[in-house]
Amino acid sequence: METNAHFVQWSDGSLSLMVGAELFDVSFQQLQEQYQYLFERQPQSSIMEAQVKFDQAMAFRPYSTASLTHKKLTATVLAKHQKVNRTKFIVTNENPEEAKKRAERVR
Repeated sequence: METNAHFVQWSDGSLSLMVGAELFDVSFQQLQEQYQYLFERQPQSSIMEAQVKFDQAMAFRPYSTASLTHKKLTATVLAKHQKVNRTKFIVTNENPEEAKKRAERVR
């Protein structure tokens, strides 16, 4: 398999991930007292074998607010916080008060 993603290490020691034309800042976080492992399933059985214990996690952030990824993330967050239920307009051909009185008389 091929990919268009690669890591770039800058002269100041910082690390970035480039995916196509998008650039992401990479930050590391120590995983203290957390147990995260990479497991591999053995092909001939249902046994899972631990390969590596992770002691760091990587976080990726869009490099700039003008990036396509940042725009998509902000649009998703805004969509979740927008009010969806709006006032609905109902058009009637008769007076609702008269219809209510008529319904009460029928009971």
